[in-house]
Amino acid sequence: MVLRQGKRVREHYATLVHWIEAAKLEATRQEEILLTPSIQIALRRSKENRAHWRDDWAMVRSSVVEQGICMYYLANESMYGHQEVEANIVAQLQMCRFSEMVASPLHRSAMAMLAAPRIAFLGHGHALDSEVSKRLRFIQRRYGKRWHLVHWLGRHSAWTAHDWALSERMPVTYVGEPGMRMISEGLDLFARTVDHVVLFDDRDKKVHDQLCAELRQRGKIVDLVGLGSFIEQPSESQEGVGCAAEDLPSTAADQSTRKKVALQPDLFGS
Repeated sequence: MVLRQGKRVREHYATLVHWIEAAKLEATRQEEILLTPSIQIALRRSKENRAHWRDDWAMVRSSVVEQGICMYYLANESMYGHQEVEANIVAQLQMCRFSEMVASPLHRSAMAMLAAPRIAFLGHGHALDSEVSKRLRFIQRRYGKRWHLVHWLGRHSAWTAHDWALSERMPVTYVGEPGMRMISEGLDLFARTVDHVVLFDDRDKKVHDQLCAELRQRGKIVDLVGLGSFIEQPSESQEGVGCAAEDLPSTAADQSTRKKVALQPDLFGS
């Protein structure tokens, strides 16, 4: 989910070709590819806009493709494991000028990423960005690039880790609905989707002690990050509120300009 005019929106790509060709362009021009009705037109528009391609495309293209393949399968779980789907993805990569010798290994790499640990960050809506960054670096040292983010959309959601993951071209699984509480059905849903949770909590108030215990009872790894106090700073989803995209305060757009925001949209259509 990306920030557009102060609102969180989930953008849908018709095909992997649309994803790749849009990712080549500067962020302000990606909709020129997104809105095209066919692969052929997407390829032509991308070629026509070659002057506006990202300067670092040669360096990031492999990770963009891997992320796109992961996102396709996350949005279309029924397609996972079918040889004909893999063949279609490889064929689309070839349309984007990836040889079969390159395309097949990229698909295998994406499959390995999908099988990697699924990690969620919770409760960091009012934590300093430096604290969140420290924990992200720790996860990176532990798992390298072989993990993907689970983003909780319900209460206690925040966007710092999410936006970092997209900017690093990592896959993201979205769980829950705005306003959903992490109890009963919500907790069961979340626990089925995650392997490892980084949970931020006020060291004195210990708001999330019960949640921490229940996740551990379900066999999940929980890293509890104790903070002396939460830092009041504008954020896109205040702790415990679970705002919907349409309800984001205007200050979120101002704050987001000071954060690292992903260039690529995140999900395909079915």
